[in-house]
Amino acid sequence: MQTADAVFNAVPNQWVRDDLDHLGFPQGLRLVLPVVKSASATGLLAGLRRPRLGRLTAGALVAYFIAAMGFHARARDTLLRYLPAAGMLAWSAMAFRAYGSTEVKDAGEG
Repeated sequence: MQTADAVFNAVPNQWVRDDLDHLGFPQGLRLVLPVVKSASATGLLAGLRRPRLGRLTAGALVAYFIAAMGFHARARDTLLRYLPAAGMLAWSAMAFRAYGSTEVKDAGEG
């Protein structure tokens, strides 16, 4: 999902511009979005072999989607417009928890 979103944000299109304008997202940070989203997809995938990296990435995504919810609140959006960010926030929180359950035990624990 993050990879698809990164590609969608990287390809110039009017829908993304209009949505980011509506949310009041700063123009100067828009070029960073595809990079952040690509890095998060990479971190989640690498987390399958390195759970700590996956947990760190999922935690960063939780913060990212909380910020997204804040942009929607500031724009006084309807609840329907919150749904994608809220869904991804829930998914990120579940990923954060899942990566935490796969931590490698210390050598002394057996």
